[in-house]
Amino acid sequence: MYKLKMKDTEYEIKFGYKPTLKANLISRMIQAGSNVSQQGEGSETLLQVEEMLLLIPEIILVGLQKNHRDEFGYDYDTDEGKTTALDKVFDMMDDYFEEESADILQLYNDLQNEMLSEGFLKSMFQREMAEQKKSNKKNTKKTPQN
Repeated sequence: MYKLKMKDTEYEIKFGYKPTLKANLISRMIQAGSNVSQQGEGSETLLQVEEMLLLIPEIILVGLQKNHRDEFGYDYDTDEGKTTALDKVFDMMDDYFEEESADILQLYNDLQNEMLSEGFLKSMFQREMAEQKKSNKKNTKKTPQN
């Protein structure tokens, strides 16, 4: 379990089966990870960073469902209450960025590592990563050379 401290509050991040799958979190994280690993230029890089900044609060929200559902809970099937809960996480992120030690890439990596430490998520995540790498290699080979 990953402990995330924001201001004076410590949150226990643990990825439950249903909220993780209903949020399509694994595929979204893999896509974000592959986008960041492909070095872009200028505005493309900024778009990748923006994608990550939008994804991190959703990752945190899903991780809060197991142990902090009373404060951050929402209906996984209808997404009822998700906007309100996500707004609370965005407010937490504001607090996070006020700290001098704030490192968004480290936070993302810590959250990803927490997902990888979970049994069912670990194997699913690794399979998805392997598929993404295969797909990226195929796309790279198909790109015509000038």
